[in-house]
Amino acid sequence: MLTQLKSTMIPLLATVAAFSQVSTFPPAQNVAVEFQGNLESADAGRMTFYLQAFRSQNPAGGSKASVIGVFGQAFAQRDYVITAIELRGSGLTYRPGLEPRLSVRQGTGTRFAGGGPLVGAITVLDALVADPSSVEVVVMTEDRPDGLLRGRLQRAAVHYFAAITEGSGARGYEVFLTSTTRTSEGEIDSAMIQAQLSSIRGVSLPAVRGVYPWRIAIAEGGTGTLHDFGSPSDEAASVPGFPDTAMFGLDMRDAGRRAMLERLLTAPRSFAARVGAGDVQLAGVMRKMDRAVFFPRLGGPADATAYLEADVLRDESGAVTSGILYNITDWSTGALRGGVRNVRLHAGGTAEEGPVLAELQSGQRSAPVGRFLIDAFPVIPEDGAGRAALDRMINYPDLVYLAAVTANEPNGLRAQVLSFPGLPEIAAVQPGTLAAGAGFASGGLITIFGRNLAKVTSGLDAWEGQRVPSALNGGLVEIGGQRAALLFVSPTQINAQIPFEVSGEVRLAVNHGTGPGGAVTIRVAPRSPSLFSAVDSGDGSVTVYGTGFGQAASALATGQLIPAAGDFRIAGVSATLGGQPAEVMEAAALPGLPGLYRVRVRTAGSPGVRPLAVRAGDAVSNTISVTVR
Repeated sequence: MLTQLKSTMIPLLATVAAFSQVSTFPPAQNVAVEFQGNLESADAGRMTFYLQAFRSQNPAGGSKASVIGVFGQAFAQRDYVITAIELRGSGLTYRPGLEPRLSVRQGTGTRFAGGGPLVGAITVLDALVADPSSVEVVVMTEDRPDGLLRGRLQRAAVHYFAAITEGSGARGYEVFLTSTTRTSEGEIDSAMIQAQLSSIRGVSLPAVRGVYPWRIAIAEGGTGTLHDFGSPSDEAASVPGFPDTAMFGLDMRDAGRRAMLERLLTAPRSFAARVGAGDVQLAGVMRKMDRAVFFPRLGGPADATAYLEADVLRDESGAVTSGILYNITDWSTGALRGGVRNVRLHAGGTAEEGPVLAELQSGQRSAPVGRFLIDAFPVIPEDGAGRAALDRMINYPDLVYLAAVTANEPNGLRAQVLSFPGLPEIAAVQPGTLAAGAGFASGGLITIFGRNLAKVTSGLDAWEGQRVPSALNGGLVEIGGQRAALLFVSPTQINAQIPFEVSGEVRLAVNHGTGPGGAVTIRVAPRSPSLFSAVDSGDGSVTVYGTGFGQAASALATGQLIPAAGDFRIAGVSATLGGQPAEVMEAAALPGLPGLYRVRVRTAGSPGVRPLAVRAGDAVSNTISVTVR
């Protein structure tokens, strides 16, 4: 429901970027990053290139970087043989681990995968984080050892999806990843898509796999297929360490496929995942997932660093209902004699011994080429213990630890999933629009800035319901003794809706799950309109979007998603355009996210840019500029 409503709000969402925050990471901090771009050649065609890496910092000092995966998809105009791929930047060169010679055939059928530690070349990753355009990717071939394809990368936008598929008496759980980059005009320029067959229940998977290859496809209703991962002409680039996983590049020069991918990103529920092997055929709708990343530093002689990634779905309360946990342990900077015996998640704080939450790896294993050990731990809705493990790690990561036993560390290595960050500290509270002089209103949106406000960052991508949760990732905000509805939480920013029940001078406090922080006092009025922006409606009017307009004709509840049908008009709203009274054609709560309103104002007179302000009762909004055509 939420995703479908969001897809109708693209003009508004593009204007309220201030009401969300994309974190930037200085090179000295823990960071997981994805980069992507197109490499070009005048006579050999194009290659879409993707790189995922993480950088971790030891609390005692010292940093290390590891490349989890390098993937490529060739859209080749001729045959060629790759001998090496280099990332050149900051005076250092990194060569990802690939086959010594990789033959590329004309067409779109050639993919490759690689990866490995960035030993001695951490500066390259730092350069990518600071400025991706400063690093050049060069593909060298037998006939062009100086470089046949060249290009530069961008920070990729990554989205995770899941589908619970059913059919033929079986139930499956599939996870998908898309990574995209865009042109300066906002059009998708490059795209990668990954599928993982995480779990099939009710059928003998090994037996079916031995007879038929599994086929996975993403289809949009009955209108077309975005990608068929099991196409007979495709030989998938498997992801090292992950069974039943493949990654493909999508040719974004195809306008139809580009438009379909845009629809998947904005309205995934209109797409279905289809999985089949022989007589076993399953299907299920696509949903977006939330992603959380952690970097436990196990240490030991091999200086082991773990990359823990949890991708989850949520119910209306915000609790985890299903997901998948990836554990990628890098043993790159020391000897790992005899292999790893087990890796487990335990409940417990620092220096506490707690019960096992999840067995991520069991049985003796040696680190493969590249010195990575990779495990995937899928959790389906029926798996109560798995759900509890994921939910605890998302809500209380400082009270969960990772433990590994190796042949040369029989007593085990351990590290907290997240070190206790400290109690929340509120630096500032502002109305959602961040407009100067705007006030706080019952039912209005607010932004809280500070430190340690939440332990894990997430919005509402993975959430489904009719009322936005009041607790997210273990955290909550109380205003005047009432819980606020939470739209986005992060360590430095929270976006929330003030409860409708609150007015007057009230106390606002943040609790990130382990304890409350310092509180501040704010004054909440019944109405205090604040405007984001205005969009030309194309009919002699503009639609103004804002927050803080108060209650509607049909009473609104805190966190309620406004349905398209119903009487949610706002009384007592007037407007001025260019300093003169203007006709208000409509004023109502906006279908979709809570706390948003729209006001349609008729534009009259000669064309030009004019100031517009809105009054709700006795309260006047900030002024924005409107173009009258």
